[in-house]
Amino acid sequence: MTALPLRPVRALSWLALAALPVLLGACSGDPLRDEVQTRIQRLLQARDDAAVPAADLTGFAWQRLCFGEDTPPQLRFRSGDGERVATLDRGYFIAEAYVAGSPAGRCLGPETRLRLLRRQAGGEAAIELRLADPPAQ
Repeated sequence: MTALPLRPVRALSWLALAALPVLLGACSGDPLRDEVQTRIQRLLQARDDAAVPAADLTGFAWQRLCFGEDTPPQLRFRSGDGERVATLDRGYFIAEAYVAGSPAGRCLGPETRLRLLRRQAGGEAAIELRLADPPAQ
């Protein structure tokens, strides 16, 4: 009896190894979301309220930050070379449009100050994003 050649098995092994980085990348999550959420946590530290420039939410330059009215909340960072979207995890939310200082549905510049509020929502800790200096209504 002759042994089967190992070439097909070896080729499949190489193919599996080549696909590994793609699979690991898919499991690692969204780096932009992780960056934004980590920065929000760092900006709040042990406080329940902080007013910060919107530019502090990321480590890269952008011209406009647009807040969706989506659930889960989405932050759209727009610059000359396109748009990057961060979909925030449960526990983060944008003040709803009827709330004074809500950024929902608005686009802001990096100099705009945001108010980060830590609060209890439905028995769970949550962080709300608002405008620090809401426009007069």
